[in-house]
Amino acid sequence: MGEACEKVTDYWFHILEQPILRTQKASINQGSKKISLAQGARLIKIEEKEYVSGKYDCEFWEITKDEWCNRNRQ
Repeated sequence: MGEACEKVTDYWFHILEQPILRTQKASINQGSKKISLAQGARLIKIEEKEYVSGKYDCEFWEITKDEWCNRNRQ
């Protein structure tokens, strides 16, 4: 899954030329959280959200194009 996310994120920034990528995920989704951390994204806020299976904390993550491009140079 991580490899697919790398490709999609790279496409977002380099082909679509978007300046920032923001995502939302349920806090209980540890696998998705690990991918965001591995890609260099940062948690910007948490708020409760209604999901099909009930109410959970929803995490909002973001990474900029510059952060994405420079993440392996440090």
